[in-house]
Amino acid sequence: MAKKSTKTKSRAKSKQNRWYKQNNLFRLTFVLAFAIAGVITILLSHAAPPIKSPLTFQDGISNSGKHIAQPVDWLTWCGDCVSTSYTSQNPWVTNPTTCMWDTDDWFEYVSSGGGLAAGASAGMKDCSYESTSGSDPNVSQHSVIHAAYTDITAPSPNLQVSETFSWAGGSHTFSFSSVFNTTTKRYDYRQCMFIDGVANGTWASIPDSNGGYGVPVTITATVVNPTSRSVSNIGGSIQYGWQQFGAAGCQTPSPFPPPLS
Repeated sequence: MAKKSTKTKSRAKSKQNRWYKQNNLFRLTFVLAFAIAGVITILLSHAAPPIKSPLTFQDGISNSGKHIAQPVDWLTWCGDCVSTSYTSQNPWVTNPTTCMWDTDDWFEYVSSGGGLAAGASAGMKDCSYESTSGSDPNVSQHSVIHAAYTDITAPSPNLQVSETFSWAGGSHTFSFSSVFNTTTKRYDYRQCMFIDGVANGTWASIPDSNGGYGVPVTITATVVNPTSRSVSNIGGSIQYGWQQFGAAGCQTPSPFPPPLS
């Protein structure tokens, strides 16, 4: 009877030990799961919130942010030809495109939204016809000088703001540094740009312009958020044309800078 009692107690103790082990394993699993859930909650709470209103740039307000003058003054005998029939003599050129060409042409892209997620970018793309040195007898004596102005403001000094002019044969990028504005307590990315033609360009005949020539140039402006956190309340405008250049207080450089290269 003593041996049977001892065996019974041993089996009971072994069963109890297994229960304790299973119970401890369950508790450990629960604790680990709870800890992992806590870590995930903390990470999510520190993650950048989604951007509700992403930064975009639109061509003016109600599509009125672009002006194309006729005729193209620097390729027409009477220039702006105020109160004059420009077709009465030669040469005369008109612009059938939406690219900047005349010295009075201008565009203005205005920001909306204002937010950039981490690693995101926003910008605009447009075009112009510039001049270049060349041997083509039709255009070798012609040149045009354009101007541009970009004004971006943000609460962060870490954005990357640039504007690139690219053409067949070359490109030039203006990069804007941030300057702290003590009045607004924001960072300004501003620059006046002067385009006295492009280097190593190739003259192109512009269809339906009555013999007009120019160097096709693509204009691309970009605002990049290279940081690991979102940035809100970014705003401003991207402008091209003498009207915008002067209104911004930009000064015509003297002497003129060389062509973009």
